[in-house]
Amino acid sequence: MKKFLSLLLTCAIILSTLLVPVSAASDATISQDTTLTKKFNAYQNLTIAPGVTLTTKMAGNEPQGIEMHGALTLGAGAKIIGRGIILMFRGSSYSGITLYYNYRGEFRPFPDMATAYERYHNAADYVFEFGYNDSIGGWVWKETINGGDPFEAPPALNSQLANSCAEALKALGLMQGIGTKPDGNTDFGLNNDLTRIQAVVMMVRLLGKEQEAKRQSWSHPFSDVPAWADAYVGYAYSNNITNGVSATEFGSDSIASASMYITFILRAMGYNDDPQKESQDFSWSQAPYFARNLGINLDDEQLAHFKRAQAAISSFYAVRATCKGGTLLSDQLIAQGVFTREQYETVMNPYQTNR
Repeated sequence: MKKFLSLLLTCAIILSTLLVPVSAASDATISQDTTLTKKFNAYQNLTIAPGVTLTTKMAGNEPQGIEMHGALTLGAGAKIIGRGIILMFRGSSYSGITLYYNYRGEFRPFPDMATAYERYHNAADYVFEFGYNDSIGGWVWKETINGGDPFEAPPALNSQLANSCAEALKALGLMQGIGTKPDGNTDFGLNNDLTRIQAVVMMVRLLGKEQEAKRQSWSHPFSDVPAWADAYVGYAYSNNITNGVSATEFGSDSIASASMYITFILRAMGYNDDPQKESQDFSWSQAPYFARNLGINLDDEQLAHFKRAQAAISSFYAVRATCKGGTLLSDQLIAQGVFTREQYETVMNPYQTNR
């Protein structure tokens, strides 16, 4: 019995060491040169004072880690150096430090976290891990990019196409700009990000339903929709074009991805992405690829750098695409009196062979 109790006590001690909780992330300010002594160092917000050096090191074969949940701020001349693998970011931001990523052997400065989440992974819980690289004296993202660079600025090669598409949609009454350029032309804001609220407004206009949306009273359950956009969101919600990011939030200021905007288009054209229905035509994540079969054909580069420009291009293609049931969206708009066939042919004929 004594041996059994001794064994039981030993197991309890071992189990208790395994169940010791990891320290919760908290705020900290480091005001003098410091070398980390713990394997795991979690911070909510970490500030390193000007001129101060924070050093990580290997403890035998065990690397040390700094895990950021909030903001990392380095004062002038402050730096983080070391040998451990890990400088981890979980949905956080940083300033005063340059992070790098390896693009085909070339070290390029890492963008801000918001851009990284949006363009590369589009998932708020994604963890970016950096390891210290002696050759450049800085922290490099652990993943190596061998395909197209998702962090590059949106290419200018589509700017002329996007502007032509936007002008054609404007001529048909399906799109408006955000202002007027100094030369008097419409400023469509093509290089700007597209928010969810802007995406819904563009979609309602693309369907020729703006006046109907404004004339009638629509309801929606979202508390974060500005008053000026109530009619647009209410119309889209009532017609199963859009949902919220939760039961009570629309996510008005969140950035719209290609999958999101093209899903709006496909739903408006009668296609179904509801997995609970036998008539499901596509899934949200595969929307851009399903749309290619309809002629709404954005390439991978355009999808990776989706902004108002790419929204204008996909909207333009949608007008010429076939809705579920076999009718062209343009024919539906003509039947609704949004524009005449003569107007449509005058505007669209120059593009018929440039799809």
